[in-house]
Amino acid sequence: MKNKIIILASIIIVAATAYGITLKAQNRMTVTNNSAKHIIELTIQVCGKKYIFKDIAQNKTQTQSFIVNNDGSFEVECTFKDQSTLTQNFGYVTTPGYGNKASIKITDESIIGTQN
Repeated sequence: MKNKIIILASIIIVAATAYGITLKAQNRMTVTNNSAKHIIELTIQVCGKKYIFKDIAQNKTQTQSFIVNNDGSFEVECTFKDQSTLTQNFGYVTTPGYGNKASIKITDESIIGTQN
C-alpha cells in the first residue's frame, strides 16, 4: 500500500511539474483597455498569424496565447465603437520562441506595447 501511495504521489508531482513548465513556456499577449471608449475589435498580427480580440470594455483585459513559428513584430490595429482607429507596431520575437509575454495597453490616443 505504501508503494502505491509513493507511485501515485510521484505521478502527481511529475504531472504538476509538466503542467507548470507548459504554462511558463506559453507565449501570451494581454490587451488592456485603458481608454474611455469601448473597443469593438483589436487585431494583432505576429509571425504571420492574426489574432482577434473583440468587445473589450473600458478597464477590462483579455489574454490569448500565440505561436512563434518565424520571426516577426507585433502589428496592432484597434477599432473603437465610434469607428476611430489606432495602429502601432512594437517588439520582435524570434524562433524558437517560448515564454514570450506581450502587454498591449490601449489609451484614447495610443497603443503602448511592451514585451519581456
